[in-house]
Amino acid sequence: MLKSLFTILMTLHGMIHMIGFFKAFAIADFGQKDWSIPRSAGAMWLVAAIGFGLSAVMFALGRNRWCFVALSAVALSQTLILLSWQYAKFGTVANLIVAAAAVVGRGSFFMQHRFERLVRIDLVENNALSTDTLTEGDIAHLPQPVQRYLRYT
Repeated sequence: MLKSLFTILMTLHGMIHMIGFFKAFAIADFGQKDWSIPRSAGAMWLVAAIGFGLSAVMFALGRNRWCFVALSAVALSQTLILLSWQYAKFGTVANLIVAAAAVVGRGSFFMQHRFERLVRIDLVENNALSTDTLTEGDIAHLPQPVQRYLRYT
């Protein structure tokens, strides 16, 4: 449930960024006549929207690197919000939520990869067990039920 809500939050936040793009390219008018956005900034609003959309898809699909895309989108988004503070200040709340989740996800990503790397190293360095197949001579001293079980397995 929480995963779905977070995915929806990122998707909606990305869609709201489209307002800046539409406003800059005069695709739609949202009633703020005194809010002027240069086309270059409008393109950046579009990039932020794509970043949040991509992050949402990656997060929903369980891709580990979603947090890197999300943090980039948050950085760009917050820069754009600061430039249009009067009209976009409430986007900061969504950015804080996404950034907090992305930082936790980033830490989890690095911890998982560090753990997997240490396990691989440990298996290579400390695996003193033989990988040879057991022979009849190896199990001859064991009780009959154990011998039968080993032959079966």
